[in-house]
Amino acid sequence: MKQKFFLLIFSVVMVLVACQKKEDEKVYQYQSINLPTETSDYKASFDAAFSRNNLPTTIPQVFNFPAENKITNAGATLGRVLFYDKLLSENNTTACASCHQQSNAFSDGGKQFSTGFAGEKTTRNSMAIVNTADNGFYFWDGRTSTLEMLALQPVRNHIEMGLDKIVNLEKKLAQAPYYNDLFKKAFGSTEITKEKISKALSQFVHSLVSRNSKFDLGVSTKFSNFTAAEKRGEQLFQKTLYCGQCHNGKDFDGAGSSSSWSDDNNLNFSSANVGLDKNYQDDGFGLNTNDAFSRGVFKVPSLRNVALTGPYMHDGRFKTLEDVINHYSDGVQDHPNLDSRIRFFNQRTNWNGGGVDTTQNRHIRLVLTKQQKADLVDFLKTLTDKTFLEDKKYSSPFK
Repeated sequence: MKQKFFLLIFSVVMVLVACQKKEDEKVYQYQSINLPTETSDYKASFDAAFSRNNLPTTIPQVFNFPAENKITNAGATLGRVLFYDKLLSENNTTACASCHQQSNAFSDGGKQFSTGFAGEKTTRNSMAIVNTADNGFYFWDGRTSTLEMLALQPVRNHIEMGLDKIVNLEKKLAQAPYYNDLFKKAFGSTEITKEKISKALSQFVHSLVSRNSKFDLGVSTKFSNFTAAEKRGEQLFQKTLYCGQCHNGKDFDGAGSSSSWSDDNNLNFSSANVGLDKNYQDDGFGLNTNDAFSRGVFKVPSLRNVALTGPYMHDGRFKTLEDVINHYSDGVQDHPNLDSRIRFFNQRTNWNGGGVDTTQNRHIRLVLTKQQKADLVDFLKTLTDKTFLEDKKYSSPFK
């Protein structure tokens, strides 16, 4: 009787093991990649977008990546595969592209917070990815200064992708049938290391260039292609409300030294407290610096393709562009670290209308009209670059 009982138990265990093995095989079933015969030209489009040949010689020609990791077509191609590959997560369910989707300008498609590999939610909104080459820092709290430093942090994050032991990632990728050739072409060797993974991912992310919006097409003709509302919005943004004091330069992310649309000659060290709360639950830069003056300060994001990257702010609290504009119009809170570009707005302009509080030495509200708000939204929509959203060299390589 005991022998039959143990045989039964053994049979059940073997069935469970077999089922688990089948499940594991299903999880680890490699996808087929569909790359073009000729390597896509990532380098040429990058160089064209970030050329500094016309800048004064006093401006250093520097981008925010190491000299030994300049973009190559083979390196960016490998990075593209890595970016879309779910093998980079602990349970093979989540890729970088899961939270950064091309159709939504590499943001997370209308979600306030992203869902990680085990179903947990992230604590911040997934920032869109675009034109990263001259950013001075990354993440909402600016905790890394290069993409190479950033690349594996989401992979190791216990909520996002959960693969804490990077040595396991190296082993997993070595078993995939398509990586030997990709690493050989990119780095001259089939050896897979975390350093090469970081470099390849960085090259692909740096190659995500968006410079073909309605706005870009209109700069040289003084926006003759704009509607009347879009022109009014551009004037409000640039000259009346001075939004470009924070969102300046070609990428509207603080990289320019002034509010000129043609300026793009400094690394982006732009960050701000924009008065979301009087008491922040998330201290942003203050979490890293332990500096009272950094509390509630966050990276100024690029506004390119902004119509597609909501919800907005580090915590995704605003669902629409209208919500964001309403905040700056009527909702700014007088936090001790409120950015001076907002606080002292009315000391820098001769604008007499729009609800500026002239009884104080600070600006806390714009009190914009309904028409002004609508015009600003119309202008911001001109920053959408449809070719960027549809460019096949940025799309998933997996069938």
